[in-house]
Amino acid sequence: MVKCICINDKNKPKEIPAEKWITEGNEYTVAAVYKMVQPGAVLGVILASPTLDETCAPYECFRVGRFGFSLKDIPALIELIKNCDGLQDFDPMKLIEEEVGELSW
Repeated sequence: MVKCICINDKNKPKEIPAEKWITEGNEYTVAAVYKMVQPGAVLGVILASPTLDETCAPYECFRVGRFGFSLKDIPALIELIKNCDGLQDFDPMKLIEEEVGELSW
């Protein structure tokens, strides 16, 4: 699991109840990562909490671009991406850069 901080809580979909929504500035833990099938196929994260369930349909995860990651946590994020179903054939750094922009080490 990887720590992150919400950097964008704007435009909450009406399907997601307020108690399951994220709040800018709060820290969360990423439990899993996968490529979302929504238009544009973006990288999504499943949080340890809050979790999105059937009451949030069609949403199952949060877009990774809503979160900031510490540079020290990037290696753990890369490992998490490598271990998530369906992402083994993707370059983790390319996926991260597509979503959060170019990283500066």
